[in-house]
Amino acid sequence: MKNFKLFFFAILPIVAVTAFSACNKDNNPDPVVTVIDITGTVTDQDGAALDGVAVASSNGQNATTAADGKYTITGVEKAGALTFTKDGYVAKTEFVNNRTSINVQLVTTAFTETTYEEVTFEKACDAGDMDITEVTVTDRGEGTGTLTWTKNKVYILNGFVFVNSGQTLTIEAGTVVKGASGQGERASALIVAQGGKLEAKGTADLPIIFTSESDELSRDVDGNLCLGTSLPASARGLWGGVIVLGKADITAATETRNIEGIPSTEPRGIYGGSDDADNSGTIEYVSIRHGGTDIGAGNEINGLTMGGVGNGTTINYVEVFSNKDDGYEWFGGTVNTKHLVSAYCGDDCFDYDEGWRGKNQFWLAYQADDTGDRGGEHDGGPSDCETCEPYATPMIYNVSSRGNGNGRAITFRDNAGGEYHNSIFWNWQRGVDIEVRASIADSYDQFVAGRLKFTDNILFQIPDRWMTIGNEDSGDVTAEQAALDAYFNDAANNIKVEDPQLNADLSPVAGGPAASATLAAPSDGFFENAPYKGAFAPGVDTWIQGWTRIADEL
Repeated sequence: MKNFKLFFFAILPIVAVTAFSACNKDNNPDPVVTVIDITGTVTDQDGAALDGVAVASSNGQNATTAADGKYTITGVEKAGALTFTKDGYVAKTEFVNNRTSINVQLVTTAFTETTYEEVTFEKACDAGDMDITEVTVTDRGEGTGTLTWTKNKVYILNGFVFVNSGQTLTIEAGTVVKGASGQGERASALIVAQGGKLEAKGTADLPIIFTSESDELSRDVDGNLCLGTSLPASARGLWGGVIVLGKADITAATETRNIEGIPSTEPRGIYGGSDDADNSGTIEYVSIRHGGTDIGAGNEINGLTMGGVGNGTTINYVEVFSNKDDGYEWFGGTVNTKHLVSAYCGDDCFDYDEGWRGKNQFWLAYQADDTGDRGGEHDGGPSDCETCEPYATPMIYNVSSRGNGNGRAITFRDNAGGEYHNSIFWNWQRGVDIEVRASIADSYDQFVAGRLKFTDNILFQIPDRWMTIGNEDSGDVTAEQAALDAYFNDAANNIKVEDPQLNADLSPVAGGPAASATLAAPSDGFFENAPYKGAFAPGVDTWIQGWTRIADEL
C-alpha cells in the first residue's frame, strides 16, 4: 500500500501521522543482474512434447527444443520476451517477467480458428414460448474477424474474445452479449486490441447489453425481448468486462505496457504509443452489467477498461452496473466521454492513471448501500514514473456523485491533476483529498501549478469534509493547509456546502441550488451548454431513462 499524505479539500483540522524509514548505502554494491537462464517444455494442444521448436529471445539468444520438448536458453533479458516458432504451428510470444521457467503450448494453425457454435431452442418468455438462438464465441487466436453481431442472437463470450488488429466488430442495436463464468485465464471478456475496432452503437430504445450468462435476459430470433434481467442488483463478479486498447500516449517509463486484467503473457494486451487521435471505434448506448471476475489474487477486471485510447474513439451513453471492481478505468490516452454511469460497483466509480487527458461531461456515480470505495480515484504515472509527462489532466464537468456514507468522494495522488466543475457530491464520509509528499512530486504540486482545479461545485452530507490526513513523508504542512483553506473559501471558486435539492430521479428541483450554474463549460465543440450543476438538467426526463439498469433502482 502506498504511503501518502492527503489533504481534504473542505474545511480542515490537521491530523498528522509521522514515521521514518531509511536505508544504508553499500559502498560496494553487487552488480545488477539483467539477464537470466530459462528452461521449460513445449507441448502441442494435446499435451504431447514438441521437438524442433525454435526459441528466440528479444535480445538475440536462441535455442531449440529436444525430442522431449525441453529447452534451455541462456543470457535472456529479465524484462525481455521469448518467441516460440515451428512450421505448422502458431507462433507464441511469452514475456519473461523475471521467470526462470517458462512452459508453453503451441497449437496447430488449424486449431486457431475462432468458432461460433450456434444452437436454437424454445424458451418460455414473458409473451409465451419463443425461439432463442445462442452463439458461443471461442477465440483461439484469430479474433472475432470483421463481422456483425445481430440482435436476433444472444452471443456468449467463452473466455477472452479479441477484436484483433485490422478487424472491426459491429454490434447491432438491441444485441445481448453474455460472458461465461470463469476466473483467471478462464475469465470471459471482450477485448479490442490495438488496431482493432468495436462499433457498438445502441439506442435509448435498443441498448446493447453485456451481462452474465446466468442472466435470463435475452431476445428471440426476431429480435423481440424474451425476458428481462433475472439477476439482483447485488450480483457482481459473474464474468469479466469490456477492454479497449489503443495507441495514444501514456505516462510510463516505456511507450507501451500490458493492461491489467489480462495475463501478461498475452501479446494482444499491449496498449500505448504516440497516436493521440487513434480510433478504436464507437461505444454508445451500451450497458455493462455484473462483471469484474477475478483473474488473480486481488486483480479483477473493470467494467470498461481503456488503455491508451485515442480521442478518435467515441464513448457516449455507457453504463457500468454492479461490477465487482471499478466501473471505469483509464490508463493514459486522450479519449473523451459523455453520459457515463457507474452504479453499484464494488470499488471506485471512476479511476484514472498514467496521464489520461480526456474531456468529459455528464457523469453519474452512484454507490450501493452495501459496497464501494471512492467516487473518483485519480493517480498519476506508475511508481517508476510518477514524475513523467504527460500529466493526468482530464477536464470533467457536470458530475452527480452519490456515496453510501463511507469513503472519499475524490482522491488525487501520485502527481495526478484534473478538474471538476459544476458538479454535486453528497453522502460521502469525506470530500476531496490531495496528496502531499515532501520528497517526491505530488498532486499538491499539480494544484499549485493550476493543473488541479475544483470550482463551482456543491458538497452535502459529508461529515468529515474538513479533515486532513497525513503521513511521515510530508513534515510540516501548515502552509499547504492554509493554501487549500484559502482556495476552498475563496468566493471566486464558488464551492458551496448546502443541500443541492434533488428530485428522486436525481434531477435538480426547479429554483434550487443545483438548477443553475454561473460557470460556462468551454466552447470548443465538445462541451455542451449546461447551465446547471450535476449530470441532469432540471425540468426534463433524465438521460438515463429507458436504457440503464440504475434507472430501475432509483
